[in-house]
Amino acid sequence: MTKRPNPFGGSGRDAKRAFLQNARKIQVQQPSRQGALDNNVSKSSEAALPTSIDVERFLQSRAFEIGSWENAMRTSKNAVVQRAFQSLPRHLRRRAASHNARRLPARLRAKARSEIVKDKSKSHTIRKLRGFPFQKRRKLVFISRSDMLAKRQKNGKWLETHVWHAKRMKMVERWGYKLAEKPTEKCFRAAYRATFSDQGCTVHDSSYFTHVSLQGSQEELGRVLNLLMPILKPSPTALRFMAGARHFENTIYWPERDLSGIIGPVLGFWSAHTRDTPTARQVMLRLHPSIIKDASKAIRQAIALVSPAKGHTSLTVDKINVASFDLFGAQACATLARSISPVKNAFPGQKAGWQGLMASMPSQIPSASILGLRIVDPRLSFPPKKPADSASCQPRSSVDPEAASLPSFWDLETVNSLSKPRYSKAELDRRRSKMNMPGSSLDAQETDDRLPVLVLQRSLGEGSSTPAFGLTVIAPSAFARPLLQSLVFCQPRPIGQREVTMQHFESGLPAFPHDWLGTAAGEQEMARRAETIQLKHARTPRGKRAEYDRLGVTMPFKPDWPALLAVGNATPWLAPRSIALKLVEALDGKPTDKADSAKRFDEVLKNRKLLATGVCQARLIPSGRGVPKDRASVFVGDGQDAKLVGFVTSGSFSLSHGRGRAICMITLKAFLDAHASKNAQFAYRNVTSRDRHRAVLELA
Repeated sequence: MTKRPNPFGGSGRDAKRAFLQNARKIQVQQPSRQGALDNNVSKSSEAALPTSIDVERFLQSRAFEIGSWENAMRTSKNAVVQRAFQSLPRHLRRRAASHNARRLPARLRAKARSEIVKDKSKSHTIRKLRGFPFQKRRKLVFISRSDMLAKRQKNGKWLETHVWHAKRMKMVERWGYKLAEKPTEKCFRAAYRATFSDQGCTVHDSSYFTHVSLQGSQEELGRVLNLLMPILKPSPTALRFMAGARHFENTIYWPERDLSGIIGPVLGFWSAHTRDTPTARQVMLRLHPSIIKDASKAIRQAIALVSPAKGHTSLTVDKINVASFDLFGAQACATLARSISPVKNAFPGQKAGWQGLMASMPSQIPSASILGLRIVDPRLSFPPKKPADSASCQPRSSVDPEAASLPSFWDLETVNSLSKPRYSKAELDRRRSKMNMPGSSLDAQETDDRLPVLVLQRSLGEGSSTPAFGLTVIAPSAFARPLLQSLVFCQPRPIGQREVTMQHFESGLPAFPHDWLGTAAGEQEMARRAETIQLKHARTPRGKRAEYDRLGVTMPFKPDWPALLAVGNATPWLAPRSIALKLVEALDGKPTDKADSAKRFDEVLKNRKLLATGVCQARLIPSGRGVPKDRASVFVGDGQDAKLVGFVTSGSFSLSHGRGRAICMITLKAFLDAHASKNAQFAYRNVTSRDRHRAVLELA
């Protein structure tokens, strides 16, 4: 294939020059014969000159020259269509230079700005304002950035760190928020190694959890908590928790309901004792967003039961606007110690707790312990530096109530005053520009913000073969973004919802609400997952998707609990591990802790409908090399006598064990029968297979 011939000849540069010269050329009219005779008239003859000028005739005679001149100006302007950024060599051109003058050299920016202004009304403003009435156009043109971002949160509320996560992760809508599902880079195994190895840690923004504060007398708060959490032991009113130095993890129920009134898990902690108000206390409850509506109703019902007379209760409920970050891994303490700087005038117990935190790993810190700190604005010490005195510190081996005492965290006025930073980043940068040594940290002044921060020791699957230990940091929400930037600068592994579920799965712990079927939140999550899987299955061609009709699977996208329970339209209720063990003890005739608990479990055993609709969580361990997948069926028995007893909620290849494992839900009656028979054999079958594989079942 040959090139198109050049009509002007020569090289490309010569052709371009000839093209421009031709565009600028002014056409000249050829004179007529009459015009030539007129030119031969003697110019010195005054008689030949007209006494007056006919304007119309004069313009008509010059019309060709005027039109040729205007045409030359128009063609020469249209021929030179080169923009400012096009005058640069190709290796210096940038994609954004067409609309961003700062991407050009300084000598071309003035010309580029004039070109952008001319284009903006056509390419940007008109396109955005098309279809809007004139009254709304002014509002749309002059809208502020904060208002524009607020309007974009109609489908889901944004966290303080949303913009940071949106640039690096896939965002999804969950529980009324826009949350990070998974990073865009391949890091699934890297996140596992950071969580369970001796090096590294992960960081997850869990600010979507709701923190509710209950205030009142210690006696009334204890009665409310006992109504909300009546089953699991130890009770939230135990002495180990009421001192305020440890947090508790329990399950919240509807007040004065049977075991079927389960709502979901909850984490809470008491405020430390103070000499000023020895009887007035506060309790903080950390609730998942999927259960916040039901939990709020249950709390109000419990308060009404404790104080039946209206207007005669001292209990108040407030929602605290705080942010939280979960750090899991061996280097979680070192990462946190490098990211924040406590104030110098801290209590002796807090100083000792901070020094012990710097020299420890999360697994070495006392279980469920709490450390309260007042830190300076993390922007002052950015970028964070390694602490110099961490080598001389000793690990923390005991729980000190003074270390958890932080009155400013429980003061609503103090927390509300920190709803916005006192100084903006530009003001801090101006202070930093006046320093003699570039890159050094700013000295904290008296007017700088001091943040109350709580550090909670957390564990997943403690007591299992592969537990995960970490920290949960709770701080004012206005400083979530600078705190995350300081944490990420220490190179932890940022993770999303997928990796959080993986941490629970590898620890052998059911993830909420993913593996909590039998609760309202678990049923909603199961319906959402079933809809997603069904839509994906419908998009897949028939030759590349599983044919469930031929495999004999009646409900491949959602477990068929009504058919399994065979109790009409009754929904299953979840019996946690401790309740299932208590039922086993009650079945064996062993004494329980309290008489009311024994009576409650005896009622369950006698209530056939309640016993038939109960389900419990269990770990499914294949006996061979198979890998159980999500939605797999669980059977008990062998051969033709096998009976369907449950379904798999989370199944995959376990990186911790090097084999397939799963979290499943089985009926409570099947578990009790298997415990009574002592030699029950379990098996599973994936939805894409006809084969059954033997497995071992243990309570999760």
